[in-house]
Amino acid sequence: MERVLKTAPVNEPISLTQTKLYLRIEPTDVAEDTLLNSLISAARAWVETDTDRALITQTWYLYLSFFPLVDYIELPFGTLQSIIAVKYTDSNNNVHTISASDYTVDTKSYVPKIQLNYGVSWPTATFSANNPIEIEAEVGYGLNPSDVPEPLQAACLQLVSHWYENRHIMADKIQRVPSASHIPMVVPALIAQYKYHRI
Repeated sequence: MERVLKTAPVNEPISLTQTKLYLRIEPTDVAEDTLLNSLISAARAWVETDTDRALITQTWYLYLSFFPLVDYIELPFGTLQSIIAVKYTDSNNNVHTISASDYTVDTKSYVPKIQLNYGVSWPTATFSANNPIEIEAEVGYGLNPSDVPEPLQAACLQLVSHWYENRHIMADKIQRVPSASHIPMVVPALIAQYKYHRI
């Protein structure tokens, strides 16, 4: 299953003001704002990658090469809010939308899924050769930082603090997701209960 980001989150799980207070930087001191904003985004990306959970509401396209043999599709996000559309492209490049009345979206189970309703089958058309099935999903805990669980916010603050204080080591890694060797030891403990693993 391939993932492509459609709409990035409009907020971060921790604010610049919150981060400055944590780092004991005066709110009026704007000299480091660009760096801090980069570190905040990097921290969110790290936590999202390690937990497989989107923190702030965002929209993704998920692509499949074929429909499954079972009557459901498990989704790779632990914080599914809704399914916007399920579409497929046939071999003539015609795009078809599966009616929302044909399936139920399960956002409550540990593994979120799209479940076909009774008596409904997946389409059996001849599909386009390249990623013919497109699922548009809205994921995340919510639109605001307050929607994100506090341990995940704390993990983001710990990461930003560590990278900020060790910027001489991290200077060339801000735009990448750092490895486990570049994170404080407390972070795995903070995020452990939120790690999403498909069964």
